[in-house]
Amino acid sequence: MSDIQFNCPECGHSLAVDSAGAGMLVQCPECQKQITIPAAPHSPPPSDSTVPSPVMGKPSKKSRLSVIGLVLGILGLWFMGLLAAIPAVICAHIARARALKSPTGQDKGIASAGLVVGYLAIAISLFMGSCGLVGGKMGNDDSGSTAPPPVVTKEAIQQKLQTVLNAQDAEFNGPQMVFNMVHPIGTASRVAVHDVSLQWKTNKPTADENDIMSWTCRLTVYWSSILVDDGYTKLLLTFDNEVKNFTNVEILATNGKTTEEVNAAAWDIGFQIGLMLAE
Repeated sequence: MSDIQFNCPECGHSLAVDSAGAGMLVQCPECQKQITIPAAPHSPPPSDSTVPSPVMGKPSKKSRLSVIGLVLGILGLWFMGLLAAIPAVICAHIARARALKSPTGQDKGIASAGLVVGYLAIAISLFMGSCGLVGGKMGNDDSGSTAPPPVVTKEAIQQKLQTVLNAQDAEFNGPQMVFNMVHPIGTASRVAVHDVSLQWKTNKPTADENDIMSWTCRLTVYWSSILVDDGYTKLLLTFDNEVKNFTNVEILATNGKTTEEVNAAAWDIGFQIGLMLAE
């Protein structure tokens, strides 16, 4: 049995006696007064803190299914597309159906959110896929044929002539070939093509250079010789594309002697020598 603890009502001295003596008279050892031992107090009911709390169990399979649906929907909306969106909708549908049958309707909100996110991910994935198909279709011709080649322009022919007439190798020397058309002696260094005009067989540009009947270009060839260091000659050339030959070579300006001038001078000198010998 437990002890009864109490204070003396006369002097306040603390006492402890066996509970069997409840109601008996005893003498206080401090004040020597006769006092009555009080009855033993009743045991207090257990407080709420002493009541063990129920053990929280793991989430049910139904709860996990709604969460899985929501997570898959977010993944599908983020980057996985239909690969995660379709399973998200399936899981969310099953979880929502179970939640509706439950008396408490637990996890209904999570399942509904999973449905919304899953369907949204499916819609976005299908929209992006259709945009890709339309873009690919627009990028290709409906008949499957490739785009027509571009029309040949005079700028393209001018650039081509600039490259060809400046080519210099063991078999072909473009600047020297142009120089030799009008000058007898000298070394050409480069050619500058200024402008080009084209004459088409069909009177309109096409994508085939063979449809060019002839072209005319204005150019300058730069050269040097024994007498001239910085020689130049401006020419107007016409090339017949059918016979593959120059049909016109016109000298516009030069600071050197042309082949025609040299030949004329040589003929005049020869004629004078012939007259002298005849006397």
